Amino acid sequence: MNRILKAVIGGIALFTRFPVKTDEEGFHALAENMFVFPIIGVLIGSLIGIFSVFVSSISVLEEILPLVIIFFIYTLTGLIHIDGFADLFDGLMAHGSIDAMKDTNVGVGALFALIFYFFALFISIKNIIGLNIVAIFIFAEIMAKISMVNLAYFGRSIHEGMGSLFINKRSHRDIIVSYLFVLPFLYIWGIKALIYTLLILLADFIILEICNKNFGGINGDVLGAGNEIGRLLILMVIGCMPF
Repeated sequence: MNRILKAVIGGIALFTRFPVKTDEEGFHALAENMFVFPIIGVLIGSLIGIFSVFVSSISVLEEILPLVIIFFIYTLTGLIHIDGFADLFDGLMAHGSIDAMKDTNVGVGALFALIFYFFALFISIKNIIGLNIVAIFIFAEIMAKISMVNLAYFGRSIHEGMGSLFINKRSHRDIIVSYLFVLPFLYIWGIKALIYTLLILLADFIILEICNKNFGGINGDVLGAGNEIGRLLILMVIGCMPF
């Protein structure tokens, strides 16, 4: 239990900007217990959902509500995953160049992907306002974290780094326990929750296929990109298929 607690603390330190103290042992505990990823997703999604309900009641913010929520998301979670998303598209733009992914400069591939991503995120959040926004954000963040578990479980590492730490320590338990967090939504939303879950799994296999073809595997940037793509995909589909 102490090891799992260390994993949760390590996850909070990695996935949020909360000033929690952890160390290398905490990150290793997190890598050994990736099934706690959705727990962090519940925390993040709850905070985003509650904040969204609060700002939705402020009439002066009505026209820019999605922007306010997006700003809160990245104030809460930081830019580590969106940076990985940008690096992935820089690498793809450079026809599978690992060096392009590692380059600290923002290339045209990253710029185009980021513009499209934030535009799509804005529209998606605008479409879910007025729905059960707390539950939706909790589900979106759970699926974003499950996306990372999927990628680590089914993927192969291309080099040593933060990503390989998780990929090399994956286990059957991680993916099985992670998907248990979907069960409450299957009870509440029925077949739609199953469709959303399968959609994330399909998207992750597509990401893996693209990365295997272009890079020969995945790294930490791809895991971060999976988080961002997973969140956006859930919000987009729910916005198009309201409850």
